[in-house]
Amino acid sequence: MISAPRTSLRPDPQRAESKSDASNVKDKDTKGGAGERPQPVVEDLSVLEFLASYQLTPEGVRAYSMEGNSIHYEMEPAQKAGFRAPLIGGGMGVHFLMAELWQAHKQGGGPHAFDAEIYFRRPIFWDDSVGVYSRADEKSGWNAMALLKDDAQGNKKVGTEISLKLFKPGLI
Repeated sequence: MISAPRTSLRPDPQRAESKSDASNVKDKDTKGGAGERPQPVVEDLSVLEFLASYQLTPEGVRAYSMEGNSIHYEMEPAQKAGFRAPLIGGGMGVHFLMAELWQAHKQGGGPHAFDAEIYFRRPIFWDDSVGVYSRADEKSGWNAMALLKDDAQGNKKVGTEISLKLFKPGLI
């Protein structure tokens, strides 16, 4: 069974109005977007294990997101919405995470079952490089995954993260 309730992310409308008017840009500590932010799934990124990397391209993102919300495939609507460039759709990021989840557990035919909560923390742009990472513990196995990207200073930041609950690897 799949259940997919969602809360949409929204860019700060003041940022979208005018990038040249500094008075419109909110202080970074002021809340924006969809409201209250849930606690991070992974607070210490050093506990994550690297699985794979992907270099996004405008062509690849455009091919994945050709219909619907044009902030995912056209520069002008993305910039009008307050983004520096088009951003990947949430499904594309989740695709990278799920591909690695199945790849890591392919010997057992993929995961038998899991409950996942997915959080979209930061926009991932169509020209970003991203890495897929996982976290496991000895008792339950995999319990988190994250799609990380570098910020302007080269620090890893969470773009998308998944809390895996009741994870059951496939039977071997």
